[in-house]
Amino acid sequence: CEYVQNGTQSSTESTDRIINIVTPCRCMAAALHAVRVVGKGKAQNNQNADASNIKVSSVARQLWSMIQNGELQSFQGNFLNLLTLLCLAFPSASAGQWHLFLEQSGTKVSPLLSILEEGASAIGSERYDDKFLVVLPSALRATSTLLTAMPFTLWISREARPTMRITGGGFSTRVRNALLTVLNCTLNLMAAIKSRISCEWLSNQMKISYAQSMEHVMMQVSQVAEKLCTILPFDGENSIFLQPASNIVQCAGDIYVHSVKIITSKPLITEPELECTLLYKSILNFSKFITQSLGVDSFDTVKVTTCSAPAENWLSNASSYAFIGLLLTDSCWTFPSSKDRIEMLSSVARRSPWTLAREPFNLASFCELCVVQCKRLSDDDSRLLGLKLIESFILGRKSFLADSISNKMVFSVVPETLYPLLRVALHDHVAAVRACAVSSLGPFLKHDWVGLFLSDSDSSKEQCSIDWTPLEQILNMCIVHNEKNAHVRSSSCKVIGDICTACIWGDLRQEGNDTHETLLFSDGFILSLICKISEVMIHVLTDENASVRSMALHAIGNMAFALKEHCDGRFALQFSAMKQLFPSVCALLGDKDEKVVANAIRSISHIAYFVYHPEYLSEIEDKSSATLDVYRSLLSDLSAKIKFALEDAAGEIPMGLTWKQRNGAKKHAWGSCTTLGKLLSFSNILPYIDITLTESSLSSLFRCIQLSNIINEKIVAAAIKALVNLPITMWHHLSCNCDSVGRGLATCFDFLYEKKTTASNHDDVESLAHLLLISARRADFCNLFLIQDSVPFSVEYFYQWLVRHDTEPGVLKEIAAAVTSQKVEHILDVSVVQMFLSRTIQQNRRQSSPCKLNVAALSIDEYDEEGDEL
Repeated sequence: CEYVQNGTQSSTESTDRIINIVTPCRCMAAALHAVRVVGKGKAQNNQNADASNIKVSSVARQLWSMIQNGELQSFQGNFLNLLTLLCLAFPSASAGQWHLFLEQSGTKVSPLLSILEEGASAIGSERYDDKFLVVLPSALRATSTLLTAMPFTLWISREARPTMRITGGGFSTRVRNALLTVLNCTLNLMAAIKSRISCEWLSNQMKISYAQSMEHVMMQVSQVAEKLCTILPFDGENSIFLQPASNIVQCAGDIYVHSVKIITSKPLITEPELECTLLYKSILNFSKFITQSLGVDSFDTVKVTTCSAPAENWLSNASSYAFIGLLLTDSCWTFPSSKDRIEMLSSVARRSPWTLAREPFNLASFCELCVVQCKRLSDDDSRLLGLKLIESFILGRKSFLADSISNKMVFSVVPETLYPLLRVALHDHVAAVRACAVSSLGPFLKHDWVGLFLSDSDSSKEQCSIDWTPLEQILNMCIVHNEKNAHVRSSSCKVIGDICTACIWGDLRQEGNDTHETLLFSDGFILSLICKISEVMIHVLTDENASVRSMALHAIGNMAFALKEHCDGRFALQFSAMKQLFPSVCALLGDKDEKVVANAIRSISHIAYFVYHPEYLSEIEDKSSATLDVYRSLLSDLSAKIKFALEDAAGEIPMGLTWKQRNGAKKHAWGSCTTLGKLLSFSNILPYIDITLTESSLSSLFRCIQLSNIINEKIVAAAIKALVNLPITMWHHLSCNCDSVGRGLATCFDFLYEKKTTASNHDDVESLAHLLLISARRADFCNLFLIQDSVPFSVEYFYQWLVRHDTEPGVLKEIAAAVTSQKVEHILDVSVVQMFLSRTIQQNRRQSSPCKLNVAALSIDEYDEEGDEL
């Protein structure tokens, strides 16, 4: 920057000035690009790293000076591009210079906003030239990157932490005023573009430089608009942004409507010709902005984020009626743009289904469009687009059921109009069409399945006739003999899992007291449903395709979890089908595919309830039964998966793992912790299991806590939750028989000492420590002090914790007995022994209470049931 400024002052010849400015600009651009690429990871890990490399504030001020310099207007584009690269390379430091480029008040002029204002004025009055249209996209790009770098969450968001938020005095007001100006400039620029849209934009005879420059302007202004609508906060004091931002979305919708209508007026244009026109580019850019503001990144992907407040506000009022009406009117669309129409309508249906349901005419037009698209037998793409449109609506309806949707209208349209189209598409000769059709059944609600399973809705209240055809059709598509495409089979298995969630444990159980629904989803229906699904899934688990096996496990896991919630403590129903599935599910722990193994681990945690729970497990005849053999194998295999991930994290594996392998190992360990906890909670099994195996399983969970500083936090949280949820009867069973209780105490107090009170799992670990304390006996406390070499902990902190929590005299008596025993007294300092003895005497005198709860009388078969999720 200094070289450029010196060159402009010393050079008088035009050629010398160009060399002295353009060359260093190119060098600086290359350097900033390199810094961005090389230092991207460092910048993400250290927010202050970018500020220490160069004086960003100095560079920013020099760029501001050069942009403002009237003699260098022909080089403004170069300087603006450098500003963009500076923001990309040093985002945190560049954000601190926002006031130079976005703030204007009184005599202070913002260079970026001035260019935007002049651009809106010039485009609106057609007083522009090629040079100006080159500078405007650069100014818009710099504005977009600067907005991205600015940490609005810390500066003005109401949700920011008070210590990090800068809300006082003039700063927040200055930021808000600057953003309001940016919003208005963006709106004015888009309004100017809207005013210039005409039939001329359909012509390929336009001046090439003008067409390219206007295309870049539309592309960049739509990106600025997207940033403003998606990253700004709109709550509290920031609600002042909502209306201007909503106006921007509305203007984009108006541009879209106007452009489509002009295309309709020229029906003879071909698709290749259309895609080369400026008018098509306007549709492309502003439709992308609208879909992004709706929270949909791409029509072809399933990635969906939250719908922005401005887009939601726009769709909820009358200003969007013309836009929605255009999408639903066939006469406004010609064949080259029909795909754009369906994609846009799908985005609206996915994120704002109430927009289509607020008027009967809109919903009827939507359904008619779906019928037309799905019945084009000679056009595979049209049928697929129609099914994606249906899928988007059904997904949106499920996501926004609580919003202002007319339930009766929306509920009836799915089984009466949309399901028949999906049913036909399930037999389509195109695999992609079949896959989309079956996937669309996944978001069906419980109410939908009532209408599909009841073959005669007017049947007697005492008896309902069940039509299993809809379920059997999907089950048939899970089997390789009936469906050759693996993706279709996989999608079908996933839908089976979704059906189980909706029908067995659906969230809409409290929707109403419909008699047919109550009779349909009775215990008898549930038993039949489970048997039909289990008969198919046990074969699908052996499918040659890993994705199919994985989704079959997903279906089984959903079925088991939903069934457990349905039982809700009622053990009259015996689900033999679940027990038959269990060995096949467990066998997939050794599968070659990581996703299959991960789903097997999760599914075991749910289905094990119907195998090992005391109410479902018949009396164990001997320790060599097959049921116990599977249980032992599970404890061993799951512990091994946890151990593998921990050894990798600790660097104890000789050969390093790839990123994919390491990520898979973490997921397996995370799931194994949860499933191991579920298995160990069946305390009725423990007397039949070798105590060393139980001890080894618990040790793997304890080590997750011991290595909490170096392993994934999710693994630590899962291990802690698994241990906290174990029944106290298990700890009583292990007390004095192994070192698990003592090892657990040492692990807990080392974690609490090292983490102090900042750890997110602090309260759970304290609960576990308390549980272990009241379960421990003298031998366990002896083990606690004897294993300090392998599991070190602070004895002083242990004592202070006991004092701080006013530990009961019975626990202190057991500790006193341990520290005075011959095993321990020689390894502890005399002062430590005296410390515990004094505290014990003091507590006994103060409370005069029974020494300890007689826990020996507790039954080892007591079971603590906890919730779970899949």
